[in-house]
Amino acid sequence: MYEEMIIRARSGDREALAFLTEKLTAVFEKRVERWFRQQPEDRKDAIQEALVNICEFLPRLRDPQKFIPWSYRILHNTCRRIYRANKKQHSITLQLADRVSLASALLVEKDGDIWERLDRLTELERTIVILHRCEHFSIRTIASELNLSVGVVKYRLHKARSKLRNQFDLYND
Repeated sequence: MYEEMIIRARSGDREALAFLTEKLTAVFEKRVERWFRQQPEDRKDAIQEALVNICEFLPRLRDPQKFIPWSYRILHNTCRRIYRANKKQHSITLQLADRVSLASALLVEKDGDIWERLDRLTELERTIVILHRCEHFSIRTIASELNLSVGVVKYRLHKARSKLRNQFDLYND
């Protein structure tokens, strides 16, 4: 089907590689949804990681006719790995849930409006914000407890702060 593009991409043609990744992204979005129905961030991460692996290992693909099943297998393995990591993270999150719910209860008592705005964040962003701002956990501790890298925690905290800032700006206008 796309044999010529695959051969060109294997030889380093960036346009062919961009074409293939664009086509795969559309197909992968449907397949990944089965793995991560409630986690749109994980869907994006799985697709991106699978595409990176495909680009990295494309020169090793011997038979271009097997590109589609080969790429599906890479996506499947990536999704399975992320899903398993999330299960481990979920058990850690449950242990922290008591602390987060206590902090949430305090926020609701102090200002219900703030909690409504926090509730609009993703679960991970909300957890990071509450652990950092209410529980006074360091970014390094949050990363360790949630089994995330420090960079991911910083990024999610920044993203959550931006969302909250935008919500308050809209409210004040």
